[in-house]
Amino acid sequence: MRTLAILAATLLLAAGARPAHAAWAQAGNTVVPNGILSFDFPVPGGGFSSLCSDGHGGMIVAFRQNASSTPDSLKMQRLDRNGSTLWGGTNGLLVGPAEGMPDTPTVLADGSGGAWIAYFIAFSGTGYALGLYAQHVDSNGNPSIPFPGIRVGGLSTGMTGQPRAAVTPGGKLLALWIGQGPIGGVDTVRVQRVSKTGALDFGAAGVLLGTST
Repeated sequence: MRTLAILAATLLLAAGARPAHAAWAQAGNTVVPNGILSFDFPVPGGGFSSLCSDGHGGMIVAFRQNASSTPDSLKMQRLDRNGSTLWGGTNGLLVGPAEGMPDTPTVLADGSGGAWIAYFIAFSGTGYALGLYAQHVDSNGNPSIPFPGIRVGGLSTGMTGQPRAAVTPGGKLLALWIGQGPIGGVDTVRVQRVSKTGALDFGAAGVLLGTST
């Protein structure tokens, strides 16, 4: 378990390619208040946080909340070129449900100051189906798809690795993931394309690219 200081240092390094602005602290800028959230280091094949440029000198960060008194949830925050937070007040924008143990987020800029996020809901039986989910957030921090986003594809028993994703020139999300089958069963590789309104271009299960043997 690493504290917010780790994330702050990461943000400082990410901003280091440009001359520093006055609002960027030497030790990095706090995304959420100290004492409320902490961040786990990424694990092999996955991770608990992700960031990208917003295309305007700032950045967009996705992170898993890990407060001791509540289950984990998934949040996003946008920082402008001066290091000021723009989404969801001081605690960020909630995008993934705590009950589903949201995991391994991948965030990508949409070219207009907003972003896509793809993530797994890793725990079923709480009202949210196991699978890969996607959400689009506009430049003002408004989700385009009802919470907790669109279920891009289902999984048999689990997932392996962080979802791979890209954004098309038209602003749609491309997502690829590996679905883990039962023990001794077959793993599958699938891909999906999603519009900002949550429409699935390749059907409810996506396109099957291959299986394990």
